[in-house]
Amino acid sequence: MKKILLGLVPLLLIGLLVAFSTLNRAKPAPETTQANAVEVSAATVIDPDFTDFLKQFPQAGLPYNLSAEHLKDYLAAAIQLEEKSDDAEQEALYNSRVRLHDPRRFLPASRHSSFSRIPVFLEPVARMETKNHYAAVYSESQGFGWAYKSYHVAVFTKTGRLLSEHTIAGTGSTELTAVAIDARLQAVVQTYRINWKNDYYENGTEGNEITGLTLDTAQALDLTQADAELRDYKPAGKEEVEADEEDAIGALDR
Repeated sequence: MKKILLGLVPLLLIGLLVAFSTLNRAKPAPETTQANAVEVSAATVIDPDFTDFLKQFPQAGLPYNLSAEHLKDYLAAAIQLEEKSDDAEQEALYNSRVRLHDPRRFLPASRHSSFSRIPVFLEPVARMETKNHYAAVYSESQGFGWAYKSYHVAVFTKTGRLLSEHTIAGTGSTELTAVAIDARLQAVVQTYRINWKNDYYENGTEGNEITGLTLDTAQALDLTQADAELRDYKPAGKEEVEADEEDAIGALDR
């Protein structure tokens, strides 16, 4: 009986972690058909590929939050999963995640990840809209772990020009960052120290547990303020995308 119960633990953790991941991603509006999912003002969106890019992000309202408590619970569940699940169970979780498809590289992270030697996983989290902007929130994780990831927001004009990109939240081994975004795309980013039952640097995570969070810093960000370094950023052209696809096919043939 004890063995059966122990065997159920990883399955329960997978269910819990999938639930946290689903909560991170915003709920799409009812009947998110092509007509209303990016009714995200089709009249003002010029590039049809940009419209398709936006459709990957579940629509969310403003204000929008990734709370410290929610991220703490996600981190604790993910750490337990990594320690208790076997390869098959981790593969099931991997397959449950939604990978962001961005061949045109509207996000700089998509361009950087294609050159990374370490596998980089980008996942669409939420899309918000104001009168003049779209804001797309995505998560980024490296390798095949689940616990540690960062959350980013990219703000675009209604014609698809990238204005700014910020890291707004994340989970780490000793630090956690949460965010609150208001209706004007003004954000407050708060960084917390993670309190472990036993010293993390001496004991790591195995057999350890998170007992709380201590607020360290807070920062206000205007997400609509244009970043000078992104002024000349442009998505990949059709020819570059086709060349990438040919390279990928060639790599599979080899």
